[in-house]
Amino acid sequence: MIAFPKTGGGVDPLTDAPAPITAQQRKESGIDAKPEKVDRA
Repeated sequence: MIAFPKTGGGVDPLTDAPAPITAQQRKESGIDAKPEKVDRA
């Protein structure tokens, strides 16, 4: 038995994880990630 089965690509076939989360899920968890703006002069 494998406790946390993963494929060679690191995907969990039982839950299809990892998966993107919705804006609502980010709001509920109190986290958000935004790319930094880079000044290109």
